[in-house]
Amino acid sequence: MTELFVGTADHYRRFRPPYPQEAFDWIVARHGLDGAGRLLDCGCGPGNVFVGLARWFSHTIAMDPDAEMLAMARRAAAAERIEAITFVLGRAEDIADTVGPLRVAAFGASFHWTDRIAVARHLDRFVEPDGAVVILSPSSLWSGRVFEWKAVVIDTIKHWLGNERRAGPGTYSAKPLHQECLKQTPFCALTEVTFVQPHVWTYDGIIGYLYSTSFASRAVLGDNVANFEKDLHERLSGLSADGQFADEIEYSVISARRE
Repeated sequence: MTELFVGTADHYRRFRPPYPQEAFDWIVARHGLDGAGRLLDCGCGPGNVFVGLARWFSHTIAMDPDAEMLAMARRAAAAERIEAITFVLGRAEDIADTVGPLRVAAFGASFHWTDRIAVARHLDRFVEPDGAVVILSPSSLWSGRVFEWKAVVIDTIKHWLGNERRAGPGTYSAKPLHQECLKQTPFCALTEVTFVQPHVWTYDGIIGYLYSTSFASRAVLGDNVANFEKDLHERLSGLSADGQFADEIEYSVISARRE
């Protein structure tokens, strides 16, 4: 997964909308979190999940295969004064025995980049009997409610990068739903909720968000960065008099327990 997000860490930290507090509140209530046990934030990126959950555990393990992302996560932990935390450079597929036992293994916008069935089966070794795997999945430009400005952004991406959606140096292939994968693992008792969060983007925010993604990062755009920015600005300028673009981001939260 590292090559998918080369050079995106700072943009990810600055421009990804935060998860809604309601999602964290639901996770806490659903799993009766009370400050005990261990949290694993797998594919933690700059820490957007553990900053909302760490205080409900006695210890947090933040794991990511990208060293720059992990450095951002350290900064986030320091800013939030999260001290009972360990940082691990590595992939979800390579979780070591030392991480257990876990009360919750959480994934933000990272689970779909893993071998999900193998990872969930592997986590069966570490998650406590009454523990869970929790997945938070925000909608993106390619999903969720349709807005005209989103269509313009996607059309601009296709103009500069081709019709196939990129994923770092390769292309993105449609994947089965998380639910379909989890039903093939011990964590097959699923509960799912969705939270809708209004969000207002600016032009700079949209560009920053794109540079945090696997499909339109600066590394993916290469020498087309300046021309892409100019073209996108021109296309979006006619859609908003004040340079703001309304959105409704959908956050799906899946709680997966053993039956």
